Amino acid sequence: MFRGLSKVLRTPKGKVSAMRNSSKVWWTRSALCCLGGLTFVLSACGPVQSTQRVSEAAVALERARVAEADQKAPYEYYSAKFYLHKSREEWGYSDFEASYDYATEAKRAAEAALLKAKEDPWAGSPVNPKIKPVTMRDTGRREGNPAKDPVLAEMPEPNEVLEGGEQ
Repeated sequence: MFRGLSKVLRTPKGKVSAMRNSSKVWWTRSALCCLGGLTFVLSACGPVQSTQRVSEAAVALERARVAEADQKAPYEYYSAKFYLHKSREEWGYSDFEASYDYATEAKRAAEAALLKAKEDPWAGSPVNPKIKPVTMRDTGRREGNPAKDPVLAEMPEPNEVLEGGEQ
């Protein structure tokens, strides 16, 4: 890498110039090394940040899955799942900026799904098929004493209305 620099600094007679050992050359070489190192570091930022964000999104999605967010918050959970899938796809095509953006959305949606799953007031479905619906007959009010309940005293029996012809 520095051979080209030493060729430039040679005199026409083939002798090395005194400037080669000077501090000016040292500063030039140091600046080139720093510039090369900085270029290397900056070129690695996209893959590193994208990979880190994809990993964070995957962890957030797994936490949401453990909290049963796929059942309690399906929209947020499956949004996170498919954003993460798209993020990994873009990462595979080396489109690290798009991968980072999709992973950020996946992480946000997974955290929302986790929060919604933890705040869910229902232990199960609001309509549980094992529970029999409660009706008037189950409460026993119809069989109660009409004298104690004035509302029941005024209400005719259902069969009386149909038999009497009045509707």
